[in-house]
Amino acid sequence: MSFDLQTSLERIRHWLPQQGPIKDFIHHNTLHAFQDRPFHEGILEAAQLYGARPYMDLSWYREALGRGAISSESLDRVLSRYFESATERTAMRSYLLDGAAPFIAPFPGIARSGCVADWKQRGVDIEASVHPLLFRLIAGYLDQGIASWRMPHASETFWNAVGKLVEESWAPYGSLSNTHCQALLSEPAERAIMKCLEALVGTPAHYERYLLEMLLSHPGWSGMVASIERKPSGLLIPRQMRLVDFAAVELVMQVGAAIKTLGKDFKPLVPKTRHEAISRQQAASLHYPQLLMHEALEETLYCDVFAGLEAHAECVVSRPLATTQVFFCIDDRECSLRRHIEEVEPTVETFGTAGFFGMDFYFRGLEEIHPTQMCPVVITPRHLVVETSSEPRSSRRMKAPTLIGSRNSLFRGWLATQTLGIWATVRLFLQVFRPGTTALFSEPALPPKTRLMLVRNGEDKDPEGRYLGYSIEELATRVRHVLSSSGLIRGFSKLVVIMGHGSTSANNPHYAAYDCGACSGRRAAPNARAFAWAANDPAVRRQLAAMDFEIPSDCHFIGGLHDTSKDTIEFFDEHDVPKTHAPQLQDFRIKVKEALKRNAKERCRRFELVPMGIPEQTALKHVHDRALSIFEPRPELNHATNALAIVGRRDSTRGLFLDRRCFLNSYNPKQDPNGKILSGILGAVIPVCGGINLEYFFSRVDNTTYGAGTKLPHNVMALVGVANGVGGDLRNGLPSQMIEVHDPVRLLVVVEQTCEIALAAVKMNPSTYEWVKNDWVRYACLCPETKRTYLLLNDAFVPAVECLKSPPKYPTSLSVVEGHRDSLPVAEIEGVGTRP
Repeated sequence: MSFDLQTSLERIRHWLPQQGPIKDFIHHNTLHAFQDRPFHEGILEAAQLYGARPYMDLSWYREALGRGAISSESLDRVLSRYFESATERTAMRSYLLDGAAPFIAPFPGIARSGCVADWKQRGVDIEASVHPLLFRLIAGYLDQGIASWRMPHASETFWNAVGKLVEESWAPYGSLSNTHCQALLSEPAERAIMKCLEALVGTPAHYERYLLEMLLSHPGWSGMVASIERKPSGLLIPRQMRLVDFAAVELVMQVGAAIKTLGKDFKPLVPKTRHEAISRQQAASLHYPQLLMHEALEETLYCDVFAGLEAHAECVVSRPLATTQVFFCIDDRECSLRRHIEEVEPTVETFGTAGFFGMDFYFRGLEEIHPTQMCPVVITPRHLVVETSSEPRSSRRMKAPTLIGSRNSLFRGWLATQTLGIWATVRLFLQVFRPGTTALFSEPALPPKTRLMLVRNGEDKDPEGRYLGYSIEELATRVRHVLSSSGLIRGFSKLVVIMGHGSTSANNPHYAAYDCGACSGRRAAPNARAFAWAANDPAVRRQLAAMDFEIPSDCHFIGGLHDTSKDTIEFFDEHDVPKTHAPQLQDFRIKVKEALKRNAKERCRRFELVPMGIPEQTALKHVHDRALSIFEPRPELNHATNALAIVGRRDSTRGLFLDRRCFLNSYNPKQDPNGKILSGILGAVIPVCGGINLEYFFSRVDNTTYGAGTKLPHNVMALVGVANGVGGDLRNGLPSQMIEVHDPVRLLVVVEQTCEIALAAVKMNPSTYEWVKNDWVRYACLCPETKRTYLLLNDAFVPAVECLKSPPKYPTSLSVVEGHRDSLPVAEIEGVGTRP
């Protein structure tokens, strides 16, 4: 039987994790490889392949039933769908509530039960012999700046670099140093793989299975190598990384380990005809009770949301015209701040859109060497925006002295320790015990007046082929698209705020996962500034007028940034605000400070060590200090508890308490009769928000296999990922401190549109529709005509629920959360909601 190495590696690549370098932490569906299957079928197959749990334990679902996260009515409806016989329903219900709940171990996974186990039976511990050195070699090769000494020959391929390192070194390199392995290292990587497979396995029919098992024995490094090969630009210091080279080095090391134990004439494995330890039918049967309880958990949440939306759709509360309009990212953490701002000041109107605000560029800041991508990872930017300044550098804040760069020689290291060591000790003491006092020594602030080189002259490009800025027409197109797709085509207020977001962490290797996902895991400040500058530019406005899109001359845009961990807001380019608008901006600043205090108090109820009922000002100080604390593993809870995405007018959700669980994207169904605008929005909302949701889902269900475990022992490896301690495999997924309070439910996407248009819109893009068709996200619509909700089942919309209960009403958001730490049902804030 012939064996095609490249074809096999392409198939194997499909099953490897897709997490890229940690500086660009992009949320994605952990089980992307199974997305072409129905959800429940896919997660069971994945659990068998990777050795994971597909659901939470039955005892966890029973606890959820006890705290109200699963309602008795929802459980009955689920059982009615799965069992026709009343006797069967009664028996299953009795078991789910009171039956014995045996411990169900995770599936073994092929990497644990395959050829690795066969080698151990022959006395060869392949993993212990190979992995420690392999991981050190690949970390040294990919290193992006941690190491003071660079790995020799790192500019070449990994295969060539390792071969030359072994050849030139006077010290032994473990199993790579025997003469047989050295001879293999002199061959091309592909030929070496074939010789190694022949020696280790012998039978070509089993080669692909062996490679898959080998690479899945360390999915973190294997997936990282595959991701870097797919997108080399993910590294700031480029490397010629190929999966074939990585596999070749590991196979040569395995041959060396076998020779060391069994001798150079060892016989290859004779892989047994493997039968899975448990069939798919048995696996499904084993986890059937959890499946039922999980469906009931989701149904409880969905019914609560549908009830809230329908009741709110009938509500009519008048409010004055907007004096200030604010565009936020659709991020679920902005859900609560928008609600608090609207409670504090009813004349503020808020919108939600993807947080890069349509500005798809690479950005090089004032003190940055490398430009970084400031738009979703699926977009390849064609523009570079550079920040410049005419201000003197003395206008920046003082930066703390550092030992970095002074420790790499005997004398300089000793001198730096004696002179700066005391200061470093004092600073460390402050970071641990008085984190709020270290803000002075945080990253230097930009001078008050910097400029973005946003408009290009001619068609000049940089050496990478990127335009140096935008044309006026390109800027006008982007401004029009963001405003019109959000429903703002008329009725502009005099002040429009473009509010990006980011997050501050003092000691958090996953910091990029806390920033704006729409900006490739970075703070959205450049995008907010760029959009506001473009929307204010007279030439852009003239171009917009030529496109039949008029922005009033007295309307001024200003960029801002919400720090979601410290709950602070800063505004950019305030010196450009007209004097006529300055009082309005000052008034908005005062109102938003009050909203930030309320937002901080709402957030603090989730932190176990924060007393319930603390004053708002105290809560604001707590979240500020928490973000600057060097020993705080939870600077904020990020997207934890996310469960919903609503695409529609703000009036359909304004005044609804959604407990910071909802991504909110503005959309006006009246302006989209054919669904094309909605299709474009769904093309971003479903994969981005669905990816966030499912990464939290699977990291919560099995944090050992799909997640990263606890942050506490994590070490940053090569600036590309984290591992436990000083070695080991890279950890994929999310650490436990990000998912502890998360209830794993699939994202419910609700669009405000008629059933016909909603279905046609999601089908326009086949890749988007795959998420919906296979139930990796659930899809529903709120019909603006009937004011009723409908859920998509089997490619058709059906009335969402059989019985709706109106949500409770409260005077303020803080009165809803008072005394509660768990997730809360939908509620209505009296006097805030509106229907024009």
